[in-house]
Amino acid sequence: MAVGIAVRMVAPYLKSKWEDPAVVVMDDQGKNIISLLSGHWGGANELTRDLAQLLGGHRVITTASDSRGLPALDVMIKDLGADSFSTQKLKKIQAALIAGQPVGFYPAELRNLPGMQGHNNLHFYNTVEKFASSKCSAGLGFAHAKKSSAKLKPRFLIIHPKDVVIGIGCNKGVSVREIKDAISTVLRKLDLPAAAICALCTIAAKCGEKGLVEYAAAQGIPLKFFNPAELNSVIIPSRKSIHAQRAFGVQGVAEPSAILGSQGGMLIMKKMKLGNITLAVARMPFDLLIKNYRACGNG
Repeated sequence: MAVGIAVRMVAPYLKSKWEDPAVVVMDDQGKNIISLLSGHWGGANELTRDLAQLLGGHRVITTASDSRGLPALDVMIKDLGADSFSTQKLKKIQAALIAGQPVGFYPAELRNLPGMQGHNNLHFYNTVEKFASSKCSAGLGFAHAKKSSAKLKPRFLIIHPKDVVIGIGCNKGVSVREIKDAISTVLRKLDLPAAAICALCTIAAKCGEKGLVEYAAAQGIPLKFFNPAELNSVIIPSRKSIHAQRAFGVQGVAEPSAILGSQGGMLIMKKMKLGNITLAVARMPFDLLIKNYRACGNG
């Protein structure tokens, strides 16, 4: 339909860029595909690109960062971050970026994201301290520590990255509730936000475990499976599990699953048994998060 019709239809329901859904308008010939609402946070820009490629139409994206070839910080946080944050502060950081003011980023691997290259006002730092003490007027960082000795300026923001991988072994018939409670216990122990989980991993024999599958689907967390050969290919810190050896022919499930799922990342919690469930936690290296982000076509 025409853009004017779409605007009149959706206008009474609009609230804010953080709540509104993606709205894409396309003419009845499929010649122009227009990202109308919630281009970044809602995903309208991405949908517009996909439709234009599928239909061979002309995509129309008018968000300031995209028209200038700059990174969309809200999309970056949505895909890489795990914390709630001040939307007003982010708005000011994005405004500084668009205005050409010096903006800092941490860690330095962020320079590899689409839109980060070719802009003299973007600066990248290897430590939180250098990032916070820089002369940049605004900054966005991803770090694990909630508290840092470095004092942040008003237009600086630090977000916890979405890099936590949980390896899980469980008895047959485990319930969604049991899994939810066990994971919540581990997150509290490690002082991690639930949104930091980027994957749940287990042995392939558990691909039909109803409670596990339903929990992952309800939380929107990818569920990955590994075969016995893969689970036996990594070195784990704990003693081999007699039960896992007898049942599946593997040295263990939770720890090797977490290590494999994090693509060789650091194990930050050895296996812990909680009732019918055994959990281990690993952290994916940030450079791999960046690669995965780019592989998904973001930016």
